[in-house]
Amino acid sequence: MPPFSVNANRCDPYKGFRFRVRWDGRHVPDVHKVTGLRWAPPRPWPAPEPEPGPMIALGEQARPTGWKVVGDAITGVLERVRNPRSTRAGAFAAPPSPVRHWARLVIERGRTHDTSLEQWADEAVAAARTGQGSVSVRKDVIIEVQNEAGQTALAFKAFACVPVEYVPIGELNANRSDVLIERLVVEYDRAERDQEVFEPAEPSFPEPPEPEG
Repeated sequence: MPPFSVNANRCDPYKGFRFRVRWDGRHVPDVHKVTGLRWAPPRPWPAPEPEPGPMIALGEQARPTGWKVVGDAITGVLERVRNPRSTRAGAFAAPPSPVRHWARLVIERGRTHDTSLEQWADEAVAAARTGQGSVSVRKDVIIEVQNEAGQTALAFKAFACVPVEYVPIGELNANRSDVLIERLVVEYDRAERDQEVFEPAEPSFPEPPEPEG
C-alpha cells in the first residue's frame, strides 16, 4: 500500500513546515512556530483494580489478600480503619484517582499589529483577577498542516486551552538583527487528530508547451 492513498505518486512527507493556527473560527496570522503537541497517559497511572479473592480482617475494614500497601497509602488505610463510615462497609476503597497533568503548547510569531494572542492573554488575566476561573477563557486551538499547494492535509485539535504565560516582545538586543518575537504559552486538557480531515486530491497542472522552432 502506498504511503499516500489519494496521491499515490507522492513519495515524501509534507515538507516546508507549512501550517496554520486558528481559534474562535479564524486563523491567527504569522505564526511561525508551535511546540508541545503530544499525547500522553496521565501520570502516575491509575491504580489497578484489586483482583477478587478471599478477604482478611483489618480492624473494622477488609481488603483483598495480595494487595500490598506501601508508602503513604498506609496512612489512608489507617484512616479508613479509624473511620469506617468513610467507605462502604466490608470493602477496601481504591486510592483516589491521580491529579490530571496538563500539557503545554507554545505558540510563537513575529510581532505584528494583530492582537489575537495579546487579547486572549488579557482575558485570562482579567478572569483570574476577578475570580472567574479559567473556564470562561478556555478555547480549542486547531493546528492545520498544509501541503505545497496550500491545501489542509492534516489537522490537530488541542482542547480546553488556557493561557498561562504571555511574552509580548521577547528579548530586546540592539546588537542583533532578530525580529521581535511574540509568545503565548497555553495549557490544554487533551489533543487529538481531526478525523474529518482527509488527504486532499492535489491539483495537477498541464505541462507547458514546448517552444516552437
